[in-house]
Amino acid sequence: MRELRFQRPVTAEGRYVQQQGSRERYGHVVLAFESCDTPGLTFIWDVAETEIPLMYRQATLDGIQSWFGSQAPLAGYELQHTKICVVGGSHHETDSNDLSYTFAASNAFALAVNMSGLLERKLVSPFERLLS
Repeated sequence: MRELRFQRPVTAEGRYVQQQGSRERYGHVVLAFESCDTPGLTFIWDVAETEIPLMYRQATLDGIQSWFGSQAPLAGYELQHTKICVVGGSHHETDSNDLSYTFAASNAFALAVNMSGLLERKLVSPFERLLS
């Protein structure tokens, strides 16, 4: 297993806004990534309930972890000694749902990895792949 570790702090914003039939989907997160001494992944929810309801916490984490499954783009890698903090974002009372936050977090993670230069290749989020 290869370790993926942020060498410097990076903040990235991910959004998912999509019209699906008569409904719109909306998710928006701001994630801060940094190296830490704790083994594994530390996930901190540091955002007010008025910005993003706590019920989207697991979906946000799932969006990050979706990169690391056996069939995922980063299969063979693992996040180690990494702290990820949800520091901002927003929601829509009727248009937000779990899947929207999963996509938004996935987009933010891809952006953070690309901005930090952790890989030789550019990550393309699942949402971006759907649009291409």
